[in-house]
Amino acid sequence: MEDDPTPLRLNALETLDRVAERIDRAAPDE
Repeated sequence: MEDDPTPLRLNALETLDRVAERIDRAAPDE
């Protein structure tokens, strides 16, 4: 395993993507 910030970046991006999906689902369909 390498000590790179890349994995953390990808993890954060994935988390944001999941949160966005949740918000999209919770948001009213207009």
